[in-house]
Amino acid sequence: GEILIWRAYKDNVSRENWQTFCNLVVAAKESRDKPVQSIDGCHFIYTVVGDIVLVAATKDNVNVMLVLKLLFKMIELFKAYFGGTLDENQVRKHFVLIYELLDEIIDYGYPQILEADVLKKYITQGGAKNIDLNDQEQLKRITVQATGVCSWRAEGIKHRKNEVFIDVVENVNILMSSKRERLRADVSGQILVKCQLSGMPECKFGMNDKLIMSADARARSSDKGI
Repeated sequence: GEILIWRAYKDNVSRENWQTFCNLVVAAKESRDKPVQSIDGCHFIYTVVGDIVLVAATKDNVNVMLVLKLLFKMIELFKAYFGGTLDENQVRKHFVLIYELLDEIIDYGYPQILEADVLKKYITQGGAKNIDLNDQEQLKRITVQATGVCSWRAEGIKHRKNEVFIDVVENVNILMSSKRERLRADVSGQILVKCQLSGMPECKFGMNDKLIMSADARARSSDKGI
């Protein structure tokens, strides 16, 4: 239940609120199955990574899924800086870097830049590549990438052959009783994309274009007949 890193973006949640959460939830491990806890009018949204608990606290009515997405992106970011691991030793070793990252990725409680490739270009601790502050072109690319709408894709990507591979993977799950009665059935799926396109082209993909085109052709034939 020890607080390793604490960053307050607003002044409506005190350290005493945090300590209460640590005592009632973090120290009592049996309560960790609920990702949202409300204690004394303060809402705590958290996730667990090994022996580390990442928590966001607020007294406002916020979008819980947005906060959880932020926490998971923070985990990915920290692992990208710490060589793929995130534990108590890494937090204690790199607490200065973590505070610097927290100042960059969140502004007054609102998420900002969360792409590791962009942040590593100007937050250069933890073995990240240094930049030349006198290189104006490099600084310009960093600025554009950090403030643009596509911060997740670097500029100047080129491939000898432009290709896109799309796989639609679906799984059908069914549970039946001994009397061959269906107890439960569901379908889960995912779309896997491997993109090898140069630059930033605009692409439009349709999964059922043939059916749509056939329906449009039949509709046009019916109109002509009328």
